[in-house]
Amino acid sequence: CECYGHSNRCSYIDFLNVVTCVSCKHNTRGQHCQHCRLGYYRNGSAELDDENVCIECNCNQIGSVHDRCNETGFCECREGAAGPKCDDCLPTHYWRQGCYPKVCDDDQLLCQNGGTCVQNQRCACPSGYTGLRCEQPRCDP
Repeated sequence: CECYGHSNRCSYIDFLNVVTCVSCKHNTRGQHCQHCRLGYYRNGSAELDDENVCIECNCNQIGSVHDRCNETGFCECREGAAGPKCDDCLPTHYWRQGCYPKVCDDDQLLCQNGGTCVQNQRCACPSGYTGLRCEQPRCDP
């Protein structure tokens, strides 16, 4: 049987009339151990018979939707996360055990009326102003 060196056992499935590899090694799967297991992707520079033909996805557990990646190793990112492994944040987000939308920054999301941006998470408003970005005059009775 042809298993590209990832198994030395095969089984004949009578009703399908096919021979299939059994107990594929090196993180491979499939009738001929020609595919990668979930959570792994194909090493494009390795031959099918190479022990390193399948590479672990290593998706960031917090930033990615799941531990699987596409055929080029890119993981599916949660909202706000970025990068091949989802371990970065989009410019509009900050990292704090996950990517969260920035409330403010020193570029696009400016605090108004003299407010100060604190760690991209909140605006410290001067007296007399309130609101997410210090945009509302405080109406103290």
